[in-house]
Amino acid sequence: MMKLAPLFLLLATVSCFGTVNVTRSCLLDDRVTAGSVYDTCLPLFLPAYTIKKALVVGSTVCKGCTPASSAVPDALAIADGLNSIGFQVILLTNPTANELGDAVWSVARSRQDNDLVLFYFSGHGEEVHGEQILRLADEDVYATLVLNTLMNPSRASIKEPLTTVAIFDTCRKVPQNHYGDSVDSIIPPIFPPSRADQFVIIFSTDRHSLAHGDSFLGHARFTYYFLEHLQLQISLDDIFKLVSRSMYAYAVQLREHLKATCPILPQNCGHKVENQRPWIHAALQNEIFLFA
Repeated sequence: MMKLAPLFLLLATVSCFGTVNVTRSCLLDDRVTAGSVYDTCLPLFLPAYTIKKALVVGSTVCKGCTPASSAVPDALAIADGLNSIGFQVILLTNPTANELGDAVWSVARSRQDNDLVLFYFSGHGEEVHGEQILRLADEDVYATLVLNTLMNPSRASIKEPLTTVAIFDTCRKVPQNHYGDSVDSIIPPIFPPSRADQFVIIFSTDRHSLAHGDSFLGHARFTYYFLEHLQLQISLDDIFKLVSRSMYAYAVQLREHLKATCPILPQNCGHKVENQRPWIHAALQNEIFLFA
């Protein structure tokens, strides 16, 4: 152990350039005492982002779809939440594909050394041939096109790492006419950057599953709990864990509520509540703190 300590300190020093302050980010189990050998909450450095930008999109309508009633309220609430923790926010509601493309290109062209960009989408979506599709009012857009544009700005002047967060609160169900397709995990074909960039891609639900709006909550289920934890001074990874736990607990409670009220509210009888499990894909060297 003594021989490994200097190496750990060196790695921590080298990988946390451009940082300020020291904090602790973790979700301690009640059975674990801070400072014990089982305490895995290590000191972390808060990143000093040069700028934080967010492109927030809510799309209620799409061709041949039932309106996603919570999509625009979700986007408005997320925009307010991100603005409150220091993000410069661009908000689009019910954009066309061209309007979304223009906004994505604008954000990509404005990227700076060591910045943080967050993309959020709430609305209709589906998964075809392993690709996540964002369904807009006029036509569909591939999520990988959005991601590659944001992550790979064509500016040779950028030298320091970029951090990108993408959040998709949308269904990942395979359309009926595509069942039987060879569908693989959604790992975008990101071009290898010359910098040590990092990214996080979060889906509100598992593959081949639906993302649920909820009249009890007033927002889509994932977005409701993401907003609830957004301003906590913990890492994005810890926020994701809390959201996942909250969503599972809510599904259990709602199922019990419907069962208990069935005798007096017949419309609740036989109503199924599906667990909605968020999914995350990441390539990280350091923790991401949205509030930093």
